[in-house]
Amino acid sequence: MNYSLGNTKLSINDKLLVYFPPGEENYQPVGPNGRRLSMWLGYCVRSVTEAPMYGWKSTVVPQYSNQLWNMVTDYFDVSSESPPKLKKLEELHNSPSSETIEVKQFKFRTHCFHVMKESYRKWKSRLRNEYKQFDTDEERMQKIPEGLTAENWGKMLQVFASKEFVELSDRNTKNRANQTLVACTGPVSFAQVNYDMIDEETGEEALASEVWMAQHTFLNDKNETEWVNNESFLAYQQIRRVEEEVVPVNPNIDVLKEAFKTRSGHIPGKGTGCKSRRQTIINPQSGKVQQLEEQLAAVTTRLEDQAQQNQELTTKLEDQGRQNLLLSQRFEQLMEMVQSQQHGHSSEDTEDEETLSREERNEEEFEREQRYLKVLHLNRKRISPTKHSSAAKKKK
Repeated sequence: MNYSLGNTKLSINDKLLVYFPPGEENYQPVGPNGRRLSMWLGYCVRSVTEAPMYGWKSTVVPQYSNQLWNMVTDYFDVSSESPPKLKKLEELHNSPSSETIEVKQFKFRTHCFHVMKESYRKWKSRLRNEYKQFDTDEERMQKIPEGLTAENWGKMLQVFASKEFVELSDRNTKNRANQTLVACTGPVSFAQVNYDMIDEETGEEALASEVWMAQHTFLNDKNETEWVNNESFLAYQQIRRVEEEVVPVNPNIDVLKEAFKTRSGHIPGKGTGCKSRRQTIINPQSGKVQQLEEQLAAVTTRLEDQAQQNQELTTKLEDQGRQNLLLSQRFEQLMEMVQSQQHGHSSEDTEDEETLSREERNEEEFEREQRYLKVLHLNRKRISPTKHSSAAKKKK
């Protein structure tokens, strides 16, 4: 299947290539396709997960990482060859040998999943803003956000109303309120700003202070350079101080890390794709280890789901067994009742038969008695005339 990003068509047969600057701390791609990649990563997350209702690390990565990665690599890839600017930069850093294809692939995968995680988080944030526009769930269900089904939007309402989410959202709101450094580059990454400012001929990078100014200033209505806020200007002054006082003594020092006293984690001015060296140690095997960890997490999740299904099945079988036992006991009770009733009818029938037998015997005896009396009567009749005739003869 072919997709389009603006005027750019995606094709499996003609993948778009991205480039990564040299250095163990640079994880943001540069070049004309960097922005297109970010747009595609956001689309992948929204199309695969359907709704940001689950935890990224606990659910999305174990269940969907392979599908997401396949969607990315179908249309994008990291270039094994660096563009002219980066080649000169690699020569200045003496890093061509360290920027192997394995290292670039590792940066590519790490960057993609980082951006998808951020897209997932921002998607949830946008939905939360729509959630807060209404007072009741009935009103919210009348305004289902684009791209969501009614069922998934209903689930999101439950997520936003949960105590855990409300507490987490409050903490994040307070943390964002403490972030005073605001950039004005829009969708252009810090790495791309730095890349655009590399000298075409020498491959030398611009000063950190110059890049910082490009990231945090804009032209006002009077066509004058204006800082986005005072905090960004104060940070610029601190960067300049490091460049003027520390760099001459230690040319290899990381100016931004020194200016902001960053020892680990995010480095201001380098974007979300860049981390401090302490947190980042590139190893050609790191990508494979990460993939194995993701596969292990996916298998673990499937096993947990299967165990839960087995437990549910066991519970159902136990319930069915108890129901069968109750039915068996009830059946036995009914059989006893039937047998008892049958025994009662049998006794009554026996008594009836005995009564009938007595009546039959009485009738037979009565008939015999009647026959006897009848015979006796007849005999008397026969005897009576003889007696009378004898008496008459004697008189004569």
